[in-house]
Amino acid sequence: YQDRLLKGYQHQLAGNYDEAMQEYRIVIRNSYELLSEVVSNMRALLKLAPKYSTGYRVLGDAYMRQGEYLQAMEAYNKALTMAKRAKG
Repeated sequence: YQDRLLKGYQHQLAGNYDEAMQEYRIVIRNSYELLSEVVSNMRALLKLAPKYSTGYRVLGDAYMRQGEYLQAMEAYNKALTMAKRAKG
């Protein structure tokens, strides 16, 4: 799943965030060892795109897999907030 992580990061750098999320979701589901790298990449992405609600949801998923439930809740709440703001 290292290749998926790299592919996700390449999409992220190119600004193709939805494609990056697809790759990161696969890594989150299948590779516990790479979770900290996914979290790191997601935090970098969200600094550039702080209103990207899907990013917060994927970050929450990564935290859940790591057993970081409080951080996961915070990320999910942020995802909800951003999604509501985007709808107006």
